[in-house]
Amino acid sequence: MAKYSKYNLKKDLNITYLLGAGASYNSVPIWSEQASSMLHVADKIDNAIKNPKSVFKTEIMESSRYDHFDDNEIKFLETLIEDLKYFAEKANTNGTIDSYANLLHKRNRKVELNRLKKTLSVYLDIWQFYVDYMPFRATENNPLPSKQVIDTRYIQWLNMITESDQYGEVSLKKEINILSWNYDLQAELAFINMYQDESIKCLDDINRRFRFLENLDETKQDMNIHHLNGHSGYFKYESKDYTTARNFLKSNLYTYLKDLYDNVGQFKIRSNNYHDYGAIKFSWEKELSDKVRNIASRTDILVIIGYSFPQYNRIVDRIIIDLVKANSPLYIYYQDPNSNLNRVSSFIGFENLEHDESTMEFFVPDEHINPREAEIVI
Repeated sequence: MAKYSKYNLKKDLNITYLLGAGASYNSVPIWSEQASSMLHVADKIDNAIKNPKSVFKTEIMESSRYDHFDDNEIKFLETLIEDLKYFAEKANTNGTIDSYANLLHKRNRKVELNRLKKTLSVYLDIWQFYVDYMPFRATENNPLPSKQVIDTRYIQWLNMITESDQYGEVSLKKEINILSWNYDLQAELAFINMYQDESIKCLDDINRRFRFLENLDETKQDMNIHHLNGHSGYFKYESKDYTTARNFLKSNLYTYLKDLYDNVGQFKIRSNNYHDYGAIKFSWEKELSDKVRNIASRTDILVIIGYSFPQYNRIVDRIIIDLVKANSPLYIYYQDPNSNLNRVSSFIGFENLEHDESTMEFFVPDEHINPREAEIVI
């Protein structure tokens, strides 16, 4: 009797990506660099206070409107600097900022945990858009390593896993799903880079084309990427989501810092209304959504990029991996140059696990690029 392999029976295999910090390595610090990079951002804000015109790359952009911060703004920014230094120290003494966040969660210290999330969100905003170098990666041959605003590997990758309609509107292919442990918005920025559209000024504009906000009515629209630990860039006030700064995709550091302060006046903090930075929501603070569980249970190929399966995420990772394995996937592809493969292999516990140490580009399965017609297997 003729038999067909699972691969041969399905032309459009469901491919799930699981992204870790290493996927954003060329743009965003990894966990061991969190403290150093937070201090770097604190210094950048301090320099902006002392010399506002230093935040501009050219003299042309300067005007009398951009010449100083007032006393209230300076007081606000100095508090932000103190918070960056405080949580940098906590990241050092606790191993990672996630580790300290977990401690705060266990101790039910909600106010400080929200303060941590605010600091983390602002730090990532500034890091992604207004920092040019990664001094903590300096070597003798490269004393001032530059960073990419968008890790170009995301751009190359999205070119391979998206499609466009007759009007040139780009969308993620229906068989592709993305799960990310990262707070950063590298995938979102890479997606919108395809448009080169001057009308796209803020994260809300991105979300209309590449959906990543969790508060969508999921009965109407699917999300394009699921951030398992939440993401930066938003706070909630009176049950509505707001970006940390207006139009900061097209602004400069000076106007971004001004916008941060303006939030204090625009969104009054009272006993029952405060700036809730719950867009960053650690895995231990919430149940894994049915959407993510469904994605995992339908996965035919799992591609894991730049992820080492840290202990704090293991409960969620175990659920995801077990649901994937229950679907008898073709294979699991693990792309990471630094991890302990024996430990990762033992955790995943799947015979058909392929390992790739390359870092030049994200892996895209050949089964997706060159799907074949069904063949009889004897």
